[in-house]
Amino acid sequence: MIHVMPERQPIAVRPHMPGYGVPASPDGLLPWSWAEERLVRSRNYWIVTADGQGRPHALPVWGIWSPGDSVLWFSAAAGSRKARNLAVNPQMAATTEASVEVVSVEGRGAPIADPD
Repeated sequence: MIHVMPERQPIAVRPHMPGYGVPASPDGLLPWSWAEERLVRSRNYWIVTADGQGRPHALPVWGIWSPGDSVLWFSAAAGSRKARNLAVNPQMAATTEASVEVVSVEGRGAPIADPD
């Protein structure tokens, strides 16, 4: 089992998309509660890791978002590519399964010793 812990308190930011009409102002940003609702509701998450050379790997997994501590829990076999990647480079990203109201979080993935 792997858990993903955000490196800092969640901060709402707009994507940098010059030429697409995305405003630079923070006015109208959605609250964390909106994002967390979607994280909790999601059953599938896209996990993005990178190996020691920076080669990316994206794969959907079943997971559970724990709202109390803002942690994503998902399973991974010790020999899986995502687990091997996280062993050499714990930086990762996870997104919800919905593409229209997607929520993306970044943090560090780490195996847990006692799955209970």
